[in-house]
Amino acid sequence: LCFCLETQVRKLALFESNVFTQISWHPDESQLLTTGSNYKISYYDAYDASTIRVIDGSFTDEMTALDVEPIDGAWFLTGSADKTIKLWSYDDGIAVAQGLGHAKRVNSLKIAPDRSTAVSVGNEGGIYVWALDQDLCPLPHK
Repeated sequence: LCFCLETQVRKLALFESNVFTQISWHPDESQLLTTGSNYKISYYDAYDASTIRVIDGSFTDEMTALDVEPIDGAWFLTGSADKTIKLWSYDDGIAVAQGLGHAKRVNSLKIAPDRSTAVSVGNEGGIYVWALDQDLCPLPHK
């Protein structure tokens, strides 16, 4: 549910058979992305909360972390309970690279303002700083 903080009136409601774990705005504020227990990444229209697209984020575990690139929203990062972080093309909805290192689920991640690095924290207590152009392995395209 999304509420107007001034009027305290509900503005939007997102409905899905899912426990939402993360939500993030696209930088142009036209869309919202969510992740959750259904292993999916969902794109929503920010005006009326209608579903735009749903893609598979993981085939084995829930999605637990999400951040959209802050300048033009061309890509985003996700983390999941399968211990990976993935770099996605926003418009194509395709994972293009993956980072491995966490021993347990990824709890949170954040892209740096300059877009060159990201930081993630795992349930094992580890904090990883990822050089996005060096530390992620490209994924094969089907």
